[in-house]
Amino acid sequence: MIPNEKHKRPIVLIGAPHIGRHELRQRLMNSSDLSSLIDVAVPHTTRLKKSDEIDGRDYHFITRQQFEKDIQNNLFVEHGEYEKNLYGTSKSAIETCCHQLNRICILNLLPEGLDSLKYSNLIPFIIYFKVPSTIEQLREYFFVNEQQWNEIQQKSTSIEQNYSHLFDKTIHLTHSIDHIFAQLKFLVEDVQNKPMWVNKCWFYPKDRF
Repeated sequence: MIPNEKHKRPIVLIGAPHIGRHELRQRLMNSSDLSSLIDVAVPHTTRLKKSDEIDGRDYHFITRQQFEKDIQNNLFVEHGEYEKNLYGTSKSAIETCCHQLNRICILNLLPEGLDSLKYSNLIPFIIYFKVPSTIEQLREYFFVNEQQWNEIQQKSTSIEQNYSHLFDKTIHLTHSIDHIFAQLKFLVEDVQNKPMWVNKCWFYPKDRF
């Protein structure tokens, strides 16, 4: 695949909870040389719009009936319910960010959404953050307590067993935060410019979504 300057590839960050993925994404968005190129997908929700919110900027506000219909039609890469309202990230929102706005969409997703996204025509690049073997090594990068460490180990094992075949790149969390961020930043930029082998299903048939 030869990169298309007008169609950015979304970057998906995958890993166990409590390992700093959200902080790394925020650091990317605040980076002086990347901030104008990076954006997030505007989520959908069924909750009522607040007076200071704008539809399409803060959220896409839709009815619960429409949301549930979109779930059945496999239009979301992930979704969930909070305080009786549904929230989700749609494929169309990612496409708007990457194709219409020509921004690099950075996604922190649950691994359960990878199958739907990986084989869509959005051509995502999936980065997995692999935790070290000891809590002491992880604490050099990001502080966690013993309970969180047990959860991290269990979740990491499950992710690697079920989804490792979908990863495009693995970043090992065995260095300083600055070193890890430098690796991530390089990948985000390199993916947009470097020709690489990709899944044939992304192009045949071309109208697959």
